Amino acid sequence: MVAFVAICLGTGGALAATGVFGPLHDVTLQPPANPISCSGLIGRPAGAAIRFFSAHGYSVSWRYQTFGTTVVEPSHPGEPTGVVGGRSTEVERPPHGTVLFDAEIVGGADSKRVIAFAVDRDDPNAPQVQPPRGC
Repeated sequence: MVAFVAICLGTGGALAATGVFGPLHDVTLQPPANPISCSGLIGRPAGAAIRFFSAHGYSVSWRYQTFGTTVVEPSHPGEPTGVVGGRSTEVERPPHGTVLFDAEIVGGADSKRVIAFAVDRDDPNAPQVQPPRGC
């Protein structure tokens, strides 16, 4: 099990606040373009992702992810703000009712190894995900 300690905001990543900072559902993520993120699977049921991965010969390591609600205020001006309390747990298969939140190809663009992240479809703390640029 891997503890998902914090997501830091304002560090130059692909995070953009869509309103006043609060729970992560007010944040929008934009994953990097890769064959999986450009496939249209992000946000679809995890079962559709399982079928896609199988049909395309990917070896998948699944993570079930939850998001925290505790805001960490910076101790000095200019430091990033963050949210803690979430978890990323390795699972054999994603739980029923989850959607594909993100998928990272491990070992280069031509690799067939993937780490796939599933979240509850109605997790009120999950950030919104936009399609990647460059697809």
